[in-house]
Amino acid sequence: MAGLGLELLLLLLQMHGANPNTVSQSVVSVKQTPAVLVALRGATVYLPCTFSVLDTSKHPTAKCAVQWYKTKEGQEPSRNCTLTLRTSRLSLAHPEPSLRVQNASLVIRNLTLEDTGVYYCSVTIWQKGTGQGNGTHLRVYATPTAPQVLLQVSTDPGATSLALICKTRGFQPSNISLIWTRDPYLPKPMAPVNQQQLLNVAANEQQVTSHLSVFPWDITGAVYTCEVWHVSLAEPLKASLCWGECLLF
Repeated sequence: MAGLGLELLLLLLQMHGANPNTVSQSVVSVKQTPAVLVALRGATVYLPCTFSVLDTSKHPTAKCAVQWYKTKEGQEPSRNCTLTLRTSRLSLAHPEPSLRVQNASLVIRNLTLEDTGVYYCSVTIWQKGTGQGNGTHLRVYATPTAPQVLLQVSTDPGATSLALICKTRGFQPSNISLIWTRDPYLPKPMAPVNQQQLLNVAANEQQVTSHLSVFPWDITGAVYTCEVWHVSLAEPLKASLCWGECLLF
């Protein structure tokens, strides 16, 4: 009867697709926080990734394999987007991840705008399984160049106004604001600003130009300042121009 009971148990295992000789594997848990990281072009960024499994003490020396994938937003990771680690720019924070360290974080040096994307951390532990994080969205920003302010004089002899021009370039993302101020302030608002952007080009060529109409009697002795506001700046960039006897602040 005992032999019959064992045969029945084996039959039930086969019916459910189980193999009595297979080691029970626990799920590998991979955690990536924060979900979004913002860094400036040229900087070094640290993408955290930690992992854990059940019954770690039973296999403290189990081998760990780490892979990182870079994708576009909304795209699933695949072998085609596997990153090559241990290069001059990309490397693991801990060269030999283990169950003792449980850290598979990625370091990216000398960031470029092309590094923007979603990064997934995948950890495989021998006899335990594979786990993957939810991804970290890395956004790389580029600060605009110092603005230039120029005075443009019309070649039309009948023109009664002049134009101040403010230029900056090389910024990312494309949302940017150029604001004009005058010292001393005019008793009435300044003429509307005409802002022209050249976008959808290489980031280092992306530029914006702002035109401000002024009258000769308003510009003499005054300081006009162009302020550049961008998400990559802690405070705005400024450039000023004065005509005649004036004091630049």
